[in-house]
Parts: sequence; structure tokens; C-alpha cells
Amino acid sequence: MTTAPPIPPEIVGKSDTLTRDLAIGGGVLLVLVIAFFFAKGAYANLLVRQRVAPSSANAAGWWLFVLLTSLATCGVLAVVDQVRFMTPIYLASFLGVALLALILMLVTGRR
Repeated sequence: MTTAPPIPPEIVGKSDTLTRDLAIGGGVLLVLVIAFFFAKGAYANLLVRQRVAPSSANAAGWWLFVLLTSLATCGVLAVVDQVRFMTPIYLASFLGVALLALILMLVTGRR
């Protein structure tokens, strides 16, 4: 009979939770995207009540959806794995899309 070598104590408490964290983050992001979809409709209806053309109000609502979704994605990825997703390439891309969507939302909603 042979016995297995003992497990080093520094490995016992550690486990790879990235897959679990990504699954939880994906669920949170899905709930947020659904909420943002309803916020898009409410924002478009608000703009129509303020005498903005329905097509422009709908476009502004979609830009609001893109803005909120990109910010939420950036936030969820930052919480899930800070080392990997807090690099400038990820931050610049998500925040660049968010800034562009903000500008287009404001311009489109004023017509």
C-alpha cells in the first residue's frame, strides 16, 4: 500500500473561482440589460412627450441603452477579474463606446 503525498498548505485554501465569478457576472449583466431595455423605452416615451420626433426619440433611447450596457459591462468585468479587465485596452474600448453613445444620445434627443 502506498499513500498519496500530503497536499501543501498554501494550495488547500485556494481554488479557481474565475468560471463561477464569470457566470455570476453574466447573470448580473443579463438582469441589468433587461432593466436597461425597459429604461430605453421609458426614455423614448419621455422624449416623445417633450415634442421630439418619435424616430429621433427611439434612436436616443437606443443610444441610452448602448451607453448603460457598455458602462455595466465595464463595471461587471472590473469586479469579476480586476487584474485582467482593468487594463487600458479594455477600459478605453468600453469607455470610448460609452462616451460616443452619450454624445449621440444627447444630439439625437434634441431634434
